[in-house]
Formats: sequence, C-alpha cells, structure tokens
Amino acid sequence: MNSKNVQRGISNLRKSVDTGYTPPKVGRLAKIHRSYEKRKRRQHSQETPSSNVFQEYLNYVLVIAGLLFVGGILWIAYSQMTRKSQIAKQLALRQETFELPHPSKLECLELVDNFLNASTAGEVKELIHLTRVSADDSFRLVMAKKRELGEIVSMEWGGADESNGLSVERVYLTLKEEKYHTVFLRPDAAGNWHVDLDSFLLHATKPWAEIFGKKSCTGTIRAMISSDYYYNGLFTDENEWICVSMLPAGQQIKLYGYIHPDTPNYRAIVEILKTENPAAVMLEISRDAGMEPLQFEIKSVVAQGWVESQKNFSQNFQATPKTKDEKSRLPR
Repeated sequence: MNSKNVQRGISNLRKSVDTGYTPPKVGRLAKIHRSYEKRKRRQHSQETPSSNVFQEYLNYVLVIAGLLFVGGILWIAYSQMTRKSQIAKQLALRQETFELPHPSKLECLELVDNFLNASTAGEVKELIHLTRVSADDSFRLVMAKKRELGEIVSMEWGGADESNGLSVERVYLTLKEEKYHTVFLRPDAAGNWHVDLDSFLLHATKPWAEIFGKKSCTGTIRAMISSDYYYNGLFTDENEWICVSMLPAGQQIKLYGYIHPDTPNYRAIVEILKTENPAAVMLEISRDAGMEPLQFEIKSVVAQGWVESQKNFSQNFQATPKTKDEKSRLPR
C-alpha cells in the first residue's frame, strides 16, 4: 500500500469529521460572562452611594418640614390657649382684689355702646358720672364730643385698674385715620357703673384760648407729662425749680410746668414718672404776671391718670423723704 494515500485518507477523514460537528467554545463564553458580571458589580457599587445620599437628604427635608408644620400648629394652639387663660386670670383677679364687683367685659362694652347711642339728655344723664362738668351742660358737651370723634370703627375692652383709690374700667374706641379715644368707667357709691364724663370730654376748667394766651390764668388740665430742661424767664434756677413738659389732652401745643423740689407735688410726679414716662396726669396749673405764655407753676397734682377722685393725689406725699434716693431728680 502506498503510504501517501493512507495519510491523505486520514486527513480527509478528519476534515469530514471536523466539518460535521463544531464543538462550542465553552471556556471563552464563561470568561466573557464573568467579566460582564464584574463590570456590572463595579457599576452598581459606583452608583449606590450617590443615590443613597440623595434619598437620605430627601428624608431629612421631609422630616424637618413635618416638624415645622406640627410645631406651627402647636404654637398657634398654645398662643390661643395662653391668651384665653390670661384674660380669664385677669377677670378672676380683679374680682378677688377689687373692693367693688366689676362688670364683665361684655357689660363694659354694652355700657359704652348705650352711652354712644344715647340721643336724649335723660338717657345720657343715666349713664354718666359728673365731677366738674355741670349736669346742665353735659348733654350738649357729649353731643359735641361725639361729632368731634366722628365715626367709631370698633370698641375694645382695655381692662380694669385701681387708680387714685378708685376702681376703673377702660374701653378703647378706634376712630378713623388710626386715632383712638379712651372711655373710663367708674362706680358710684351704690356700686353702679357709669361713664366718667370729665375724662371722656378731656375736660379743662378754663377755655384753651385762655390757657394758651398771655394773661394770668389758673386752671386744671389733663396732660401727658415728661421730664424736660426748659429753663427761661422766671424759671432759670435749676436748683430752685424742676421742669416738666405738659402736652394737654387733645391739643398740639406743649406747655412747661415748674415745681419746687422736695415738695409733695414734686414727690408725686417723681412717683408717677417712675412707672410711666410720659405719663397721664391731672394738674392744677397757674401762670402769673412775668411768666412766658407757655410757662406755668404746678400748684397741685390732682390725679394720676385722667380720672379724678375725691382725694388729691399729691396729698399721699406729704411726709418729707428721709433718704437721698427719695430726693433724686425726675426720671429721664
């Protein structure tokens, strides 16, 4: 047998076997699969931290927003409860501490409303308390004051107080152009409450033209006072006189009042200005010959505030102070 022919036959047989069946390349496929999985794991590990941070940040924002919302609701509820509690405590306290029973908030507002709507002299007289104003002039003065005040936008209860030995109630009137007026209520000897007419009218015992004039004048006014330094004319010695400015109620012209130091009037004004500066007071003032038109000597401190009682306020300070602190000058 020719050997060359045998080798060719074997070779041809291999070729026929190889072309008939091609085995899969398993090793290469497995290798590709493992590398793909590694890439996926690396990609997942790189994306996870950023997505987690965003989710955590979003959670924090939602939690903070929720806390703020709940806190706002709780604060509103607490404020309303506190306000109601304060009003209730004030109403209860005044009934315990005041000698006379006080009207309720609604009763105060109703009394003032009836007074403002009164249209006859008889109706007005039943609702008012008179001190210096005459009964004959009361109705005419009330009608004139109501025209001066104009439209009343709203009323608000201002609370109770003890002043000059009197129990008083306040009601605030809101007028147009952001103006206000206070109505004071006071009891009579029988415990019945009325509108204090003198303070409602901001009554002065002399006409304003005479008070702001140049002639000698003595009268009682309601004014806001504060410490001042205007020393001129007959009042140049700061050791002899203490100066206060006086803005009369309902007026725009400022006056100057002078008092001797270490006197009942001086000590009364010092006491008033300790708690409020400027402060509302009733004063008896006098301008004599030689004084400037706007200068007055303070003859008496009638009342702290604008409601006058039977006792002059400066009478509470008749005793001479014993300490240097009590002799200090007016609060600045």
